[in-house]
Amino acid sequence: MILCALALSAASLLAHADTIVDIQSLPDTDTHDRSLGFGVYEFKPEEAGAYASFFYTGKRDPEYSSLDTWSFDDPLRDTYKNLAMINLGVTNGLGEMGLIYLGVGYAWVIGQARYYDPMHILAPDGIYYTDYADNDDYGFNFNAGIIFLIGNLSLNAGYHSFSGETAFGVGWRF
Repeated sequence: MILCALALSAASLLAHADTIVDIQSLPDTDTHDRSLGFGVYEFKPEEAGAYASFFYTGKRDPEYSSLDTWSFDDPLRDTYKNLAMINLGVTNGLGEMGLIYLGVGYAWVIGQARYYDPMHILAPDGIYYTDYADNDDYGFNFNAGIIFLIGNLSLNAGYHSFSGETAFGVGWRF
């Protein structure tokens, strides 16, 4: 919900120029689980502009953030690394072909563990989640990418230093 509000705010700031809005996917890595994101890019064919992008991996439910799992002796089934990342930066138009972008951001990973409760007390299916600090991480992210335009359709490829991976996206120019 917060990400949608940020996207709408960013889009309204960029209303004076063409705006590219896209949806992106960042693959699983050692640092985080697969994440979905979106970006809002100011497109001026021959000038500099601005952009903002956001990525998020949702937490799993039901989650018990203050539960002492050791007291239950429930088996640990899996661990997760949920990513949240925001990037801000500048764009530079490449004529009607598209644009390049360069920016900086901040990323944080919140660890989560999946347990199984064989008595099904904490969840109907026995599966529940808790915080897992061993997977927590945070840091700065530098990213750069290129967006190609085919009419109003946009294709985005952007590298993120925090994960060491490239996000791919598709969007529309308004």
